[in-house]
Amino acid sequence: MLKKIAFLFVAIVLCSHLQGTGKDFTTSTWPDCNEVETMQGGYINYEGTIGPYKVDFMFMNLHMGNGIEFYYTYKTIVVNKGEPIQLFYQKNKGDYEIWYEYINGRHTGTFTIVKTKEKIFGTFKNSKGKTYKVSAHMTDTNYADE
Repeated sequence: MLKKIAFLFVAIVLCSHLQGTGKDFTTSTWPDCNEVETMQGGYINYEGTIGPYKVDFMFMNLHMGNGIEFYYTYKTIVVNKGEPIQLFYQKNKGDYEIWYEYINGRHTGTFTIVKTKEKIFGTFKNSKGKTYKVSAHMTDTNYADE
């Protein structure tokens, strides 16, 4: 059933797009890839550090499901029983984004970062008040820009 809905959605989008181009969409030719609009979204994996600790970040902007999700995991120490730690967007502060981390329902840290497709940088302040430098670079992505 989900495949049928997805197929119908794609067909409607293609037909709508082709109607605006003046092309005859009743023929068997498909539009060039450049003629089909892409939607922004996908995932971006980053590798880097929080202070002396190696970490992996994953940012996802999915059009189906939960929407924007942002996680990280430590590579050299066990935090959150080794499970990814989810970050929750709070607000922008100038060029920086503020993200809160929660572990077991408790606010355990705050990221003040700049996040681009290529890198993440800024600071992390833990629940004990200790601040660490955050630095990461993109390692893998399928993110589509508008």
